[in-house]
This record gives sequence, structure tokens and C-alpha cells, in this order.
Amino acid sequence: MEILILCYRWIFGFIVLIALIPILYKYFELLVYYTFSTPYSWKTEIEKPRLFLFCFGIFIFVLSLNMMSVKSNVFVNIISLILGIFSCCIFHFIWTSKFENKFIQMIKKKLGSGLTSNLYNQNTNIDEILEQFPEFDCESDTFKNFLLGNRINKKNKIICSYPKSKLIRFIIIIYDLSNNNKSYHKEIKDICEHYFIKKDGNSYTFRETSGEITDAFEDKKQESNVYCKEQKHIRSTFLKVQ
Repeated sequence: MEILILCYRWIFGFIVLIALIPILYKYFELLVYYTFSTPYSWKTEIEKPRLFLFCFGIFIFVLSLNMMSVKSNVFVNIISLILGIFSCCIFHFIWTSKFENKFIQMIKKKLGSGLTSNLYNQNTNIDEILEQFPEFDCESDTFKNFLLGNRINKKNKIICSYPKSKLIRFIIIIYDLSNNNKSYHKEIKDICEHYFIKKDGNSYTFRETSGEITDAFEDKKQESNVYCKEQKHIRSTFLKVQ
């Protein structure tokens, strides 16, 4: 039993050492670029969750090592082995495309939209904002949560009389979205479906490929009269109530 435990610690210790190499290399590379004042492409929205899960994996691994002992019963040692394997799976997962493209977005969706309006600050009077937008019928806290990207209860959705195309433009302006990020297409769909409901009680729905979103981004790119007029109205309204 002693030999098995020793082998386990050596094998998993070696795996953790291998897992340390890419993350240490990345931070060493960042340090070198920072030292020589050279721009470095650092994707905070990816690297922060990656570092968090890496530290969590280290914690699980250390816990599994401490649990495994000659004095422990077979059940505890099996749990320890499972935790060790789980930590190794974490070390592998954080470098996959699924982690970067799907997992992070899924967690963001659970916690909130991941977007925050730069038009909102602590001095913004939400009640006055809603007075200027009679097309929205909701409580001030609900609209505030929309601006901050916080999740809301399904019963507290914003009742909206905007047609879908105008609502999409409103969201693009509020969050200052750019068509350069293709994930915003999905985010706009999620925002419409999560925060807003039509006056007739039906939800805003989208096809798999939504032409309305593409058209709205094209309006922004071309600086169309409709887009510019709405943008000016929205921004001036927020500035007035601060």
C-alpha cells in the first residue's frame, strides 16, 4: 500500500509539474513584455478565469495528496484518487477551445450578461430615464439591473413597445457594441429574451441567423440617419439626468 501511495504522489506530482509549465511560461512572457514596455495581447476575460480554475485545481490536488495515507481506509483513498484525476482534468480543460469559447460564456450567462453600460453611473436617475422612455414599463431596479448586466427574475421583465429592430439598436447603443466581436450577436439575442417582453406578453424571438442584428450593426457602421438620431437621443437623455 505504501508503494502504491508513493507512486500515486510521484505520478500526479509529475502531471501537476507539466501543468505548471504553460501557465508559468505565459506569465514569464507577460513579465518580459512588461519589463521592456512592449504591448502584449492579454485577454483578461479568458486569463482571469483560467488562473482561477488553475488555483482551484492545485487546491483539489493538494487536498487529494493529504487525504491519501496508509492509515486511511480504502474508501478515503479512492476519493483521493478521484480528486487527483479531477484536478488533472481541470489542468487540461483550461487550455482547450471549449473553455475559452463556451465555458466562460456559459458562466457569464449564469451570472449576468457580462455587459455593462458605460452610460450609467451612480448619479444616474433611473426614474427620470424611464420617464424619457415611455416605451419601457418596469421598475427602476429592473432597468438598473439591465444597465449593469445583472440577472433579473422572469416575472420582472421590461415590458417594451419597441419593434425588434429598434430594440436591437437600443441595446447596441446602450452597451456600445461593435460588430467586430461575433459573440455579441448571441449576446443581443440573450439580452432581448432575458430582459424584455412585448406588450402582448410574448417574448422577442430570433432565427438562428438574425438579419435584424446584422442590419443594426450595418446602420452603426454606415452611421445611418436612423441610428445617429437614436444614439443622440439616448446619450443626451442619460447626460441630462446625471
